[in-house]
Amino acid sequence: MIAIVAGVPEELAELRRRLADAREVPLPDGRGSRGTLEGRPVVLAVAGDGAWRAERLLDALLDALPCSGVLGVGVAGGLTDDLPLGALVVASRVVSAEGVEHLPEPACVAAAQRHGARPVRVICSAVLAATAVDKARLRERAGEDAAVVDLESAAWAETARSRGLPWSVLRVVSDAWDEDLPPFLIRAQRKDGSVARGRVALGAVVVPSRIPVLVRLASRVRRASERLADGAAAIMSEAAA
Repeated sequence: MIAIVAGVPEELAELRRRLADAREVPLPDGRGSRGTLEGRPVVLAVAGDGAWRAERLLDALLDALPCSGVLGVGVAGGLTDDLPLGALVVASRVVSAEGVEHLPEPACVAAAQRHGARPVRVICSAVLAATAVDKARLRERAGEDAAVVDLESAAWAETARSRGLPWSVLRVVSDAWDEDLPPFLIRAQRKDGSVARGRVALGAVVVPSRIPVLVRLASRVRRASERLADGAAAIMSEAAA
């Protein structure tokens, strides 16, 4: 069984719809969904946004259920100008906020490439890369490679590696290299890197002009969820063959 994890529920929405023989399963920090994807047994779980939550919740999932591999999915910020919005990417390597490099399962990377994912370097940050200036600073760590930034991939990689499990990461670019995130979203970030969703919602109620921005961001994540499901299904199909 493969653990497919994401930071927030919306990133897994389309994958949940595609599960065959789906059933909910209790997990230490919530509920997951078990079933089959393209003939391969999987469990889907929200592993938390931000590195600390991602590590803690994936550890709990792997303690609760026997898994033979980990696939992390979700959205990411683009760091290079050759990655447009909506681009599906697969991690060729993941670099933690401390500069530690992690190498994914080569077969998963190759399978994702065969189905349209572009290999990129994933640069992890402890906090949101909020502005184009922040992204430019992170881009320097990518060298000549195409690159994206996220919060959780290094935590997933380290957790899987510590247990001797193969892993891979699929992402979809949800904000481009030259795009700033909305300031109210940045202010809702906790110290551990996660975003206080209740604070974001309350802010939209207090300042209604933020609602169209949230709708636009939600639409991007919804489309990303569909691309992520396509990529994950392709990997599971090859693994089950």
